[in-house]
Amino acid sequence: MAGQTEREFLEEARELIATFGQNLLRYEEAVLAGGKINPNILNQAFTAVHALKGLANKFGRLKMGTLALAIENLLNRMRLKKALPDQRVIDVLFEALGRLNAMLSSGKKEDIIIDQILEKLKKSSKGEAIKVGDKKKREKENAKILKSADIPESIIDFLTEYEEFRLIENIRANSHLVKITAAFDLVKFEEELPELISWLKESGEIITTWPAGDSTGDDKIHFDLLLGTDENPDKLSKLLKKRGATLEILKRGGEREKAKNSIISPKKK
Repeated sequence: MAGQTEREFLEEARELIATFGQNLLRYEEAVLAGGKINPNILNQAFTAVHALKGLANKFGRLKMGTLALAIENLLNRMRLKKALPDQRVIDVLFEALGRLNAMLSSGKKEDIIIDQILEKLKKSSKGEAIKVGDKKKREKENAKILKSADIPESIIDFLTEYEEFRLIENIRANSHLVKITAAFDLVKFEEELPELISWLKESGEIITTWPAGDSTGDDKIHFDLLLGTDENPDKLSKLLKKRGATLEILKRGGEREKAKNSIISPKKK
């Protein structure tokens, strides 16, 4: 039984570390290519390391949990643009990735030395810290941006720091901001909600999702999704109706020239 538990830990840990590594490589390639970087790349790396931290601590892999926490902190600052994505920072993350893989390969659970890489991660996290004066200036500017967009306070109040940051970035980019409401059968929503999220990601960025509070007691579970998109929201609304979902425009952004087939297909799973 103990052996089986160990095997399950190793399988899940390998999968999470692989996901982190794959997205770190995608991120490096995107940085080297220049231009706009899809925020989902860093977010997926962050999510994998966050899950690894919990898994490692659960199974008593304290060093792995400590290292995962340090990586998570750096990735979060990068997500919030508080640490810039230069090659030195990326190299430190690849070195940390190597340490995680070494921990899985080592027969001795706590035998890998991580002090040096922890110090590098700590320095990388603090390397682009915002000065107090600049921080206050940015906070005032962000508050002004949110106010100008006239997004309902009921939405802003429950956003995490990262979600609020992504909302502001979408406003800065002059994207359309829409709220999508969908209802799912109780027995199918764990399958259908992720499918809808995957479908919507083809046309924009899902900033957050939350259970809708206006359930009608119809044996369905209702979810709202906040989406930033460059697609025409009126066309997107028509496609969503075919899926039984509704769209509310919170803020119209700038219209952009797009190919005729840029709107995602209405085809269901």
